[in-house]
Amino acid sequence: MSTRTAGQRRRGTSLRTVGAAGLALGMTALLAGPSSAGTRDGNGGPDAASASKTAAHKSSTAAHKKPRGKLPPPPQMREMQRLLGSWKCVEVSPPPPNGIEKTVSYVKVKKAMGGHFSYSTISIEPGTIRARDVTGWNPVDRVYFRQYHDNWGTTSITTSPGWKDGHLVFTGEFIGVSEPDPDGEAEGAHMKLTDDYKWIGPGRFDVTSTVSLPGGGDYPHTAECHSID
Repeated sequence: MSTRTAGQRRRGTSLRTVGAAGLALGMTALLAGPSSAGTRDGNGGPDAASASKTAAHKSSTAAHKKPRGKLPPPPQMREMQRLLGSWKCVEVSPPPPNGIEKTVSYVKVKKAMGGHFSYSTISIEPGTIRARDVTGWNPVDRVYFRQYHDNWGTTSITTSPGWKDGHLVFTGEFIGVSEPDPDGEAEGAHMKLTDDYKWIGPGRFDVTSTVSLPGGGDYPHTAECHSID
C-alpha cells in the first residue's frame, strides 16, 4: 500500500513522495532442466538435443496431469494483512511551506485474486492525484514486490524482504513526474525510492518515504496513518 504526494502539485518544487505510501507452460521447458540420464556432450555436460527432448517431455507430462484444485495464496501474504482496510495518512514532516496545506492521503487496501495480492486505491489531497498499487510475493526471488502508478504518470517498482523489528522497508526505482502534461510528454526524473513502514500498533503506523535524486540529495517525508474503518 503506497501513497505518493508531491511537490508534484507545485511547479518548480522538488518531487515528493509518501509511501502509505508480478509464463507458465511455455517456461516449463526453460526451467525444468535436463534429465540426469541425458546424453553428455564432450565436456561432460548434457547434450543439447537430449536436454531439449527431456524438457519437452516434462512439459507435455505436466500439461496432461490432472488439474489441481484451487491454488492457495502464498503463506507469506499473511504478513501484509495488517495493512488491509481504510487509512487516513497525514504528512507531518517536514512541515509544508507557509500557505500550503498538509498532504492528506486516503488509502483503501483489500485482498485481490483470492489473497494472492493486495490492491490499494489512493486519493491524495489537496489536489487531483489518484493512484493504485499492487503488492504481492515473488516466489522466485523470495521478496515482496510493489508496483505503483498514478494519473500524473508517476510509477515505481520496489521490493522488500518483509517485516523486521517492526519495520517494512520497500526499495527500488521511482520515475517522478514534476507536472503532468495533456500531450503525454512531461518533465521528471529517475530516482531511488525507500518506503519505510513503522508499525505502531493495531490501526496505526507511520511511513517515511525518501527519494534520492540522481545528482545527490535525499528528501524524506513522514506521514502518520490511522485506520478509518
